[in-house]
Amino acid sequence: MKKSQPEHLGKKIKKIRAFNGMTQEELAQAINKTRSMVSHIERTGEVNHHTLQEIAKVLKLPVEKIQEYDIKHPITLNEIGDQNGSAEQALIIQLKEEIAFLKGTIQNQWKLLFELAK
Repeated sequence: MKKSQPEHLGKKIKKIRAFNGMTQEELAQAINKTRSMVSHIERTGEVNHHTLQEIAKVLKLPVEKIQEYDIKHPITLNEIGDQNGSAEQALIIQLKEEIAFLKGTIQNQWKLLFELAK
């Protein structure tokens, strides 16, 4: 039976980025890198200290929190934002925007399906 390997830094970055609702493209733009560079970092865990600091800044976490991140004990909203609830508010706003985007996407897909069915 295989022992589970600890997650490398790239997988941790990917999970935290996804938790924040960011795409690779958005993270890449925020740190002035390419999307393929972010993809490489997430796949391999290979990242220099300067880039890691930039990623941490964008994800609003200290580098140490990213390095210590454990999927079994995920980072809470209070650890991501300040203690007065702004992280929760930001997440709610972000989720509402995502829901609106997904509704629009679904409507466009239905329109396309009807056009193709003609």
